[in-house]
Amino acid sequence: MQSTTQPRVEHEFDFDEEEIIVGLSESLYRFAIMCGVVGIALVGLGAAVIALGAYGGGLAGPGIVALGLVAAAGALLFIRPRASFDQILMTQGRDITKLIQGMRSLSAALGTFRWILGIFVLIRAGSFLLARMG
Repeated sequence: MQSTTQPRVEHEFDFDEEEIIVGLSESLYRFAIMCGVVGIALVGLGAAVIALGAYGGGLAGPGIVALGLVAAAGALLFIRPRASFDQILMTQGRDITKLIQGMRSLSAALGTFRWILGIFVLIRAGSFLLARMG
């Protein structure tokens, strides 16, 4: 018996549909750049705090550096999905397949960033409690 599965017909997005993808891509780019700039600034501030001993608490400097690293991780995570969405705009054909790839990449970035933030919050809460108890 032969298979009756039809080959998948790919859709090419029109101008209006591509404008939506452009908006998403640009928003991801702005978010990634913002995270990167904030991350670099926080790492620099945290390093200065550590070097100068400017804050009273011993964990302030390392906490600021860690938050900067979290922000920098966000920048790196969200550049990849942006590139996936840009592929839809720069090439002809297979737009649906590329859209699904971009959505998978964005979903993975969001999931990873959520875990990074959760771990950061747990570590900071734990260090706060240890500092208060000791």
